[in-house]
Amino acid sequence: MLGSAFVRAQTRDQSNSNQSRQNLGQFETDLGRICAELRVPGAVAGIVSDGRIVWSHAYDAADASNRPSAAPMNADALFPIASVSKTMATVILM
Repeated sequence: MLGSAFVRAQTRDQSNSNQSRQNLGQFETDLGRICAELRVPGAVAGIVSDGRIVWSHAYDAADASNRPSAAPMNADALFPIASVSKTMATVILM
């Protein structure tokens, strides 16, 4: 379901701009529901097209340890990538 919402949200046809906004709204709602169901403490999602961020949204709290009094997550939040860089470097070297 989430994948199909993402594909529908990517349309570039201007005549479908209202439908695109509705699809992005549904995608945002679906992603929020999935984050809540999986108890994700805080997340930021985005869609990039032609090198530009065309959509971004933040979910839940920026500091899960202080929930519910924590400040809300924002779309400019920085996350440590930890050991993910090792995987990325390996793929680049392949």
